[in-house]
Amino acid sequence: MNNNIFKIVFSSIFATLAIFTFVLLSEPTETGPIKIGVLTPLSGDAAIYGESLKKGMDLAVEKANVEGVLGRKVELMYEDTHLDSKTAVSAFNKFVDINKLSLVIVAEGSGATSAVVPLADKTQTLVIIPIASVDSLKDAGDYVFRIIPSDNYRGEQMGRFVKELGYNQAAVLYVNDDYGIGIKNIFSNSFGNAGGQVSITEAFSSGSVDYRSQLTKIKQSNPTVLVVAARKEFPVIMKQKNELGIKSAIIASEMVDTSIIDFARADMDGILTLDFAPATDFVEFRNNFRTKYGIDAPLYSDYGYDSVGVLIDAVKKAKSTNSTKVKNALYNIDYKGATGIIKFDLLGEVTEKLLIPVVVEGGKFIESK
Repeated sequence: MNNNIFKIVFSSIFATLAIFTFVLLSEPTETGPIKIGVLTPLSGDAAIYGESLKKGMDLAVEKANVEGVLGRKVELMYEDTHLDSKTAVSAFNKFVDINKLSLVIVAEGSGATSAVVPLADKTQTLVIIPIASVDSLKDAGDYVFRIIPSDNYRGEQMGRFVKELGYNQAAVLYVNDDYGIGIKNIFSNSFGNAGGQVSITEAFSSGSVDYRSQLTKIKQSNPTVLVVAARKEFPVIMKQKNELGIKSAIIASEMVDTSIIDFARADMDGILTLDFAPATDFVEFRNNFRTKYGIDAPLYSDYGYDSVGVLIDAVKKAKSTNSTKVKNALYNIDYKGATGIIKFDLLGEVTEKLLIPVVVEGGKFIESK
């Protein structure tokens, strides 16, 4: 074989090997639906929140599938966790080990979310957190992103807000879990730094039905304002507070679901809280939600909607469902959603959210003047 023939044969073999190697190392072409796992409570005491989140997420998928994402449809795979940490961890492992999912939305409370997120970096699974707000989640890992601001942000703002209203002595009644304890501690520090004083703090177990003992102690301390960190317990707390003749102003730690307000409307008027200023795109979301479901968008449905929306936007920008590529895209995202502009800092925490005071009047939250 002369040199020219040898060079031609060698070049052909080299080119073939190079193409073969490129094919092996390239990301495989993905077909079929883009599957996203969702952990959320769809039964039990917290189902009201899980169903609200689910409606928002389903609406976002419906919108995305009109045009498709990378030429594919999006499909959500739900696991009902009952807001139980062990069930949530088991469901997450099922998503990763059996369903081979790399994108998961953990639409849980702070306790269940805190149990799941350490698995994100270990398995390189991209996790979006819609509503869990406990401050410690900011250190959850490189693959974890949260679209609701932390309790630390809300608690600090609330402490200053309450002092600016002219209240000097506060009491705190809080649910004895990660969420309630976080709000109590952060509010107390912020309120104290602003020149106020927390005279008493009282805890209760989640799902309690009798708060008279705690409320009696609070009444004896005679605070000018009572901060309540609760969820579904609000109607009974307000009823028993009124029965005991407590006249202190009430500040809720977060927005109370409209169904809870309706359940105890006579006792709820006048409650103040801080809420995130509605985004321009919330109007479109609200109208689309009513068209699809025939009801007003309930609490957290917009966060469910945006958790899917921001994830899909990142997949489009990454041009891939590879979790590492999607993660890198999220760090550079600038997403306009129903909850406002979503950008992430280096910890995966959402930034630039404006809080405004709102008050319950006639069974609805309206902006406080």
